[in-house]
Amino acid sequence: MVGKMRRMPCKEQPNPVPIEDGTLGANGLTTFHNEYVMDIPSGGSHVRSLDTRYPLLDLESVEVTFHVHAHHPTDPPFNVTNIKLNRLGAQTQIAFHAQRSDATGTPAPGCYCLDFTVIARVI
Repeated sequence: MVGKMRRMPCKEQPNPVPIEDGTLGANGLTTFHNEYVMDIPSGGSHVRSLDTRYPLLDLESVEVTFHVHAHHPTDPPFNVTNIKLNRLGAQTQIAFHAQRSDATGTPAPGCYCLDFTVIARVI
């Protein structure tokens, strides 16, 4: 194929954060996949965050893969620096935090998306 591949825009996460729907595999593990725009927290635009919710998961079984990408190829790259798993009543929260790869603290006002997959056993 000749030409540039065009990435479809990712979606804004609704508020309140929805519980993700998953696909149950033959091995008893459920796969969740989605892509959302990451939020700019109060710390400034050199960092991003995303809060996701799931049915109650066995925290020992959780595996996460992810990729942060900018809508414009000239925007500086970001790395996920922290993933937190929390039980919130009958839900599991997975919170992602990212920052500029060069760690300069320089603002990066562009739009960044997190493409992620979570595989886990639902309790």
